[in-house]
Amino acid sequence: MHVLDNLSTGNRAAVDSRASFKELDVYDASALKSYLEENQIDAALHCAGETVVSESIENPSKYFTANVAGMNQVLKVLSEVGIQKIMFSSTASLYGNNCIDKPVTEDTLLDPVNPYAETKLMGERMIYWMANRYDWKYVIFRYFNAAGAEMDASNGLRVKNPTHIIPNINKTALGQNDSLKIFGDDYDTRDGSCIRDYIYVLDLA
Repeated sequence: MHVLDNLSTGNRAAVDSRASFKELDVYDASALKSYLEENQIDAALHCAGETVVSESIENPSKYFTANVAGMNQVLKVLSEVGIQKIMFSSTASLYGNNCIDKPVTEDTLLDPVNPYAETKLMGERMIYWMANRYDWKYVIFRYFNAAGAEMDASNGLRVKNPTHIIPNINKTALGQNDSLKIFGDDYDTRDGSCIRDYIYVLDLA
């Protein structure tokens, strides 16, 4: 296994020692192409991109650059080196308000309600059309919030300023935060706060 990451939000220490690691940005097409060819990579798992919903609303251009232009760069290089298998880390937020009060299936109507979700949907469509053109095989994961870590804490979310609720709960419990802010008070729930679904990260892996 080979891990390519520009470490803008990632953490080198979180990469398993059994994997080969290269600090590399998907925008560097030449370096990406060379690495894939030199190491005879035969399949790609694409997880790169920006993921903070609130930031995507404040700065949509950043998300279209990272998640759409970045995806286009990756797909272009994959086609050039002949890789025909790709897995893509998408998001269940593609379903938007259609998944608030009922289970969803892959056939549930898509309703992206923020730039982050919109860029993920565009990424999915790009894969579909590239696969149609080059006879690729692909898998797309639309999952809810991934959370958790190994029981020995050997991996898990490691960022300097986490925006996700679970690490902030932990930081507050440890006294590293003065308080915990819960946003939203007008949702159609008993106390007005939002309800979020989670998936254990190792179940996802």
